[in-house]
Amino acid sequence: MGPDLSNQFWTLPTVRQFLQEIGIEVRQGVNLILIYPPSISIASFLFALRDYLERERNQYVAMIDLSMMQEKTPFEVLKAHFTGLENDQYLEKSVDDDDLPDVIIISGEGLLTAERAKDWLSAMTRWANASAVSGSRHSLILCLSSSTVDFQHLPFSDIRLKYKTMAGFPSSLEMRLLCRMGLNETDAESQWSEYILSSIAGNDLQLVSVIWTEATKPFQKIKEALLRHSIIESITAEITTYFEEEWIPINRGVSLLPAPGDRNFFAISSGMTLYTVEFGEEIHPSILAFNNHDAEITHRIWRAQAALLLPMVDEYRRKVCDSLSERHGGFWAELDGEVLDPPIEMGELFTFFSNLPNSDRDKREFGSGVNLAWRIRNELAHYHPITFQEYLSFWNNSCKLNNQHRY
Repeated sequence: MGPDLSNQFWTLPTVRQFLQEIGIEVRQGVNLILIYPPSISIASFLFALRDYLERERNQYVAMIDLSMMQEKTPFEVLKAHFTGLENDQYLEKSVDDDDLPDVIIISGEGLLTAERAKDWLSAMTRWANASAVSGSRHSLILCLSSSTVDFQHLPFSDIRLKYKTMAGFPSSLEMRLLCRMGLNETDAESQWSEYILSSIAGNDLQLVSVIWTEATKPFQKIKEALLRHSIIESITAEITTYFEEEWIPINRGVSLLPAPGDRNFFAISSGMTLYTVEFGEEIHPSILAFNNHDAEITHRIWRAQAALLLPMVDEYRRKVCDSLSERHGGFWAELDGEVLDPPIEMGELFTFFSNLPNSDRDKREFGSGVNLAWRIRNELAHYHPITFQEYLSFWNNSCKLNNQHRY
């Protein structure tokens, strides 16, 4: 398991934007039903949300934990927490009470039963309707785990009742930054890991922790780690059929504003799919592992390697060419009787060194590194991932060259 990155998670830019969107809504008196996947650390979110609303929005916030009050009705819970409501006879009358805080955040920490969740959804509708009539600005935020939600019977949203899902953030780039913060190093293993982890896990923080120590290991070890994710317990035959026959992903670059009735609302809200701005909506990798869709997982490993290694290979090519130009002048790159202008393309560089005798000083110094760089470039160009050991060997060659040649 990896380190706990939940506190740093809520400081990332797109995550802060999510908190800001909530702040804007509740300032306007909107009530929110917030649905989160079971893999989300709701405790860290509640802390971050309260801190943001109080510090940056100057709002009076109250928290209600339903885990110890599951047998009480919503109105009974509110009356138990706010003594000014004791004489109210029904829920709607309470929306205008001046003693209520600006925002009431209600959470059951994932322990709320489906029946109680249904009661609270009904209460949210009644509160929103009453608020719309009276103009009340006391907002309720109901946080529900997707495991307790009946997605087929959710109340309709309106001007005073809206849905938000904890999905679509952070970006893959931000997750890579988060992994770097956790790794706290910039060596070969750390750079490899941050790219692999963020590409496979998307923005599932729990999954990052699950596969944290497997990033440098062979594919089978990564797959075994994916099968340890808690979302595996939620997979049903219906879900498998949905992804194989009906699912159409939301493309990248599309604003993610899911609401009941929208395409893919269930999949995104429950964490069965992950959405990042870089890659759009994708099936959760643990579901891919469960259904033995190994090629798709391998592709996500490949794209991480391509993003990390192709710029490194290009830099290596240029520095080898520059080193040869410093040593021999600008006319060393001769192939088939033609002198090429350096820096030359990787395939040409590989051919140039292949034609040199083994005793040649340049070949002894650069030949093996160029051969490895060319082979890695070709593997990635044909969508074939490489091993961590191959990457480490190239890293060492690259570092050696960098020490010899600096711009």
